[in-house]
Amino acid sequence: MSKKPDIPPHYYIQNMANELEKKGRKILHMEIGEPDLDTHPDIIREMYNKALEGYTHYGSVRGIPELREALADYINDKLGLQYTMDNILAIPGSKISIFLLSYTFLRGDRKKVVLLTPTWGVYIYLVRDMGLDLTLHKLVLENKWILTDEDIEKLKETDMDAIVVINPSNPTGAVLPKENIRAITDIAREKNAYIFADEIYFDLIYGGDEFHSFLQEGYEKAVGIYSFSKAYAMTGFRLGWIVASEDIITTVSKKMQLMFTNIPTFIQYAGLKAMEMKEIIEENREIYAKRTYMLSDGLEELGFKFTRPKAGFYIFSKIPEGFEDGFDFAYKLLFEEGVTVAPGTAFGDYGDFIRFCSGVSEEVIEEALARIERFLEKNKTL
Repeated sequence: MSKKPDIPPHYYIQNMANELEKKGRKILHMEIGEPDLDTHPDIIREMYNKALEGYTHYGSVRGIPELREALADYINDKLGLQYTMDNILAIPGSKISIFLLSYTFLRGDRKKVVLLTPTWGVYIYLVRDMGLDLTLHKLVLENKWILTDEDIEKLKETDMDAIVVINPSNPTGAVLPKENIRAITDIAREKNAYIFADEIYFDLIYGGDEFHSFLQEGYEKAVGIYSFSKAYAMTGFRLGWIVASEDIITTVSKKMQLMFTNIPTFIQYAGLKAMEMKEIIEENREIYAKRTYMLSDGLEELGFKFTRPKAGFYIFSKIPEGFEDGFDFAYKLLFEEGVTVAPGTAFGDYGDFIRFCSGVSEEVIEEALARIERFLEKNKTL
């Protein structure tokens, strides 16, 4: 395919796959970061019961106090911090977090935003659509997606009003070491820049790495972004939260009230119920780890080159030789074998990469590997 899409390319692949499914094709979806796990029935019952009890009216823009208190306690327990409910704002997902934070603090005068890549591509599109001056700082596979001294020096020389970091990473599954977190924070502090830290996969680390949050550095302009979507398998609930100084929370909540009023209260009670069932996180983490290791083993046997992930449920791999680029690979794989993957350009300047999502069943992984092997043999790439 010669013409590339003007929407995030993984969304384009998903749309094409959906059209093929309507025509009767069996498609194995590995392009979108959504686990196939169902939300626990107790969480759904709580949402249903709260709706029946009348929690269907306008609510507090910041979120119900019970949920915000529970989230503050959880962050404090996990990270050894001392936040209160006044440091918490319930939000409808991480996309909205980046939009609200950028809209609130970065509008006007071509504010400069640095995105550490590879990153979730939607953030790239959001920042560009807001007319901000975007710089993509590119990390590489050869360094296992970790910042080197050279990267740190380059960031020191880069003008920025904000830096956006996903840690643990989507798409690579890498976990930044404490030294990287501290260095980025020092740079932001020196430049008086915001840090928007998407840390939604911090509950899904299974590689033995210790997680260090930007919030643990005590920088007043650092914002932590979190979500119920992946750890609790609640993607459709659109329920997340940000953690920041009281001043930041107060300012952002005013903008959110103009746009969203509040997250439906009965959904917030579903989140509160989930917080009472933290064993779900442990169970889901084990499932994600098993699936990711299974897919990693299979892809390695087929010759794909990548760093084994330490968190989440993604594998970010170089494409085999013989293909034009990651989009070309994804497009052909979809139409020839009915397997979807995300082109690397969805995550930055990674034209020769693709991302696999391992949030699917073991049966799907096994069949997908067989189809990919057939595809590679047919295209003589190995």
